Amino acid sequence: FTNLYGQGGAPLCSIRRGAGDLDTARRIMNNCLVLEVLTGAALMAIFYGFMRPILFAFGASPSTWPYAQAYLQIYLLGTVFNMVSLGMNSFVNAQGFGRVGMMTTVIGGVLNLVLDPVFIFVLGMGVRGAALATVISQCVSCVWGLCFLASPNAIFGLDRQDLLAMDWPLMKQVVTLGFASFLMAVTNSVTQVVCNAVLSVVGGDLYVGVMTVVNSVREGTQLPTTGFTHGSGDRLQLRRQKIQPHPPLHLGGHLGHAGHFGDHMAADRAVSAPAHVHFHKRSGPDRSRHSGA
Repeated sequence: FTNLYGQGGAPLCSIRRGAGDLDTARRIMNNCLVLEVLTGAALMAIFYGFMRPILFAFGASPSTWPYAQAYLQIYLLGTVFNMVSLGMNSFVNAQGFGRVGMMTTVIGGVLNLVLDPVFIFVLGMGVRGAALATVISQCVSCVWGLCFLASPNAIFGLDRQDLLAMDWPLMKQVVTLGFASFLMAVTNSVTQVVCNAVLSVVGGDLYVGVMTVVNSVREGTQLPTTGFTHGSGDRLQLRRQKIQPHPPLHLGGHLGHAGHFGDHMAADRAVSAPAHVHFHKRSGPDRSRHSGA
């Protein structure tokens, strides 16, 4: 849902800004902020009401349920903070403040790394401490971003009138533009749910835990790899690129040998992660011939 509003609203905001219509650009940003808050509150209520079936659908078991419940009960409190910080960060970047947008992410990440060991080990809070550290970090990132947008440094910032007056035709355009990114995120989530469900049957909690690590590695390598690929600037090479999985990502496939179906599901999930992109360069004359074609 953050992609739905952030990736849908920020491009429209930039278009309006380029056209010199700062009022409409500001209205888009403020209306998206309202939608993020409302959607975050609704999602939090839904997850609190259906926590047990949702967690078991994601691969929880009777043995891991107490830990998952303890974590999610606290983590859900940061839903609105997380959506606002990520969603508004797109609008910060759309205004040309890339450094501020980067700091929004870095502040939360570094603070989470510092607070995790303090709450988990020093204070002895366990998984609840990890969840609390995450919520605090999300809150700080959210406040940082909103403070910038409320400051005179922003080209267009928060406006009380725009926050109270929703422009629904404009929001329809936002949702339409952001739906592709939203659908990709939903598809990725559904794939992980199915994968966890299969692994919980064929291998139990251990397989689900290892697949979580594999997915973390995939998420960490996907963005820089994608950036490198598109940054090469050679469209012919992009079409000829050969993607091969990173060796550690094969772990998801090997874990499923206890069940044939689980093996294929885990392997497909692991292989889908782009890790290394190899370009096959041709000699000068041969490359020119293919470029002309």
